[in-house]
Amino acid sequence: MKNYNFGNYICEHREKKGLTQSQLGERLGVSNKAVSKWENGGAYPSSELMLPLAKELGVSLEELYSVMSSYKAPQTRIGAFIDCAVEKRNIIILIYAAVFAVQWVLFLIFGKIPDKNTLLFVAPLMAVVGYALFRLAVLFMRKNPFSNARVMELLFVLLITVGVLLFGIISVVQFLRSFPNGLTAASGMGLGITAATLHAYKKRVR
Repeated sequence: MKNYNFGNYICEHREKKGLTQSQLGERLGVSNKAVSKWENGGAYPSSELMLPLAKELGVSLEELYSVMSSYKAPQTRIGAFIDCAVEKRNIIILIYAAVFAVQWVLFLIFGKIPDKNTLLFVAPLMAVVGYALFRLAVLFMRKNPFSNARVMELLFVLLITVGVLLFGIISVVQFLRSFPNGLTAASGMGLGITAATLHAYKKRVR
């Protein structure tokens, strides 16, 4: 195999296909800036883009992964965790949403506290607000010239930890201990944070 890096590999095969960076990006559903970052070594395609990329370049998926693994920098534990979380983001959000929905329905049926109707409305609203606020926060980070990939990585880990562990698991435990009156709006916020951080990181890795 020639002694060139992953970015040069993409660039060479893209040019063989007569594609510009914009054309390749359009076919893959990403921006030309994303393709430019791949070719300059500033980023790597997400796992879900590898097969479409291989098809557009006219190479096998195995060869594409082989070239990437030969030149990709060693992955940190945090990076491995993020890759796994992003790859499984739909499953994570689905499970989280299901757990939240079970709490909400059981509370709807069995809850006896006076402000039950208020909480039934507030908890889902918190999920929406959480999602919107953290999408805005990540948008600011992406446009902030002082931010970088390391900052985004730490932000992601922090928010996913807060979202899943603090707001999510603690609220579930509280619900089980105080059944049927243990539902809190925090579980809704946790769902929003989880969805927002996974979605935001998915956009960044592209």
